[in-house]
Amino acid sequence: MKDMQHAVRLALGTLVAAAPLLAPVAAHAAAPKMVKCFGVNAAHKNACKTATGSCAGTDAKARDPNAFILVPQGVCGMIAGGTTHPTPIALKREEAFRTKLKAMAPAQRKETLDMLRKKIHALMVNSG
Repeated sequence: MKDMQHAVRLALGTLVAAAPLLAPVAAHAAAPKMVKCFGVNAAHKNACKTATGSCAGTDAKARDPNAFILVPQGVCGMIAGGTTHPTPIALKREEAFRTKLKAMAPAQRKETLDMLRKKIHALMVNSG
């Protein structure tokens, strides 16, 4: 019985002593910043509307330079054809979307953004 208590105390002491060492590991494991990567989408896996699709997941064209997916920062440049710089068409589309959002009532804006986040999340979960 004393051996078991000694083992438990030793284990707890080790965890307490190691906690400061593990904190940087836990902080590093936090979710990476996600960025838009244009031109690398699979068909019907884009994260936003494009000139040929009205909503997330609707672009039938793979590797559309006007469509983007979200990737961890630093990854886009490693993908053939990937760029974080949108085309002029994509810029116009995004500006039109922002204008529409500004014109919406706050409740409708929140609902629209929540729906878009859910669709993007579903695309990311289903693409892996």
